[in-house]
Amino acid sequence: MGNNYHTLPVTTTAWSLADFSAFLAELDRAITYHKLAIVHCDGRIHYNKATGVLTWTDTLRIHFNRADGLAIQNTVAAGNITLADNEFVYVDLSETNDAALSAAKGAITTGAASNFKAYNRLVLGYRNTASDAFFPVYLKNVEESIVTLASGANVTIDWSKGHKQQITLGHDVAFTHSGGVDGETYILYIRQDPASARTPTWVNTIYGAEITEVTISATLSSENILGFIYRTGIGYCLVSNVSGYVAP
Repeated sequence: MGNNYHTLPVTTTAWSLADFSAFLAELDRAITYHKLAIVHCDGRIHYNKATGVLTWTDTLRIHFNRADGLAIQNTVAAGNITLADNEFVYVDLSETNDAALSAAKGAITTGAASNFKAYNRLVLGYRNTASDAFFPVYLKNVEESIVTLASGANVTIDWSKGHKQQITLGHDVAFTHSGGVDGETYILYIRQDPASARTPTWVNTIYGAEITEVTISATLSSENILGFIYRTGIGYCLVSNVSGYVAP
């Protein structure tokens, strides 16, 4: 049917039922396929804002209604796909029940022929250009992946890259926060150096000077979990500190 419009009759002067049947059938399928399509996953679906990687840890299952009224299941094996800005992830549905599909991606160009209009093309979600965030279309329960930071003497935590970030200390680290949005909550997981206790310091003023009084556990390999809320005009407010947990 092409990239944008449904198939037209063979000639513009043909008006019999047979002439209209093919493209009306396409229109019927386009309406039926996308009405109440259900997408779910046997595992977890998560998205890494920093890298653009969308991952589904187990089989994706897609249920939709075929034009003849039958409920059809398609599947996508566990995997991942990396989305650049302005790209969407999709599957092309199959009328064969239990068909195994592959996920693909495409970029949207406005003012040009649509590449997501095809009757059997189900768009699962889209990566926004400005924020790098993933906006689900037919996917649900997409979790945000934890962003992993590299240790160094100075580390900037860019919260626009993800609300949950983690680091294993290999240095005495001076942390700088950036990218906060008013009212948003953020979690920082700090794993203590497994060989030698390290000390973090904080460049930003966080809720006055209280942050300078907060310490993390010196126990080697211990997990320390800090929770923040960003408030315009105040800064990064420490609201929780769970320190010293060591995994068994």
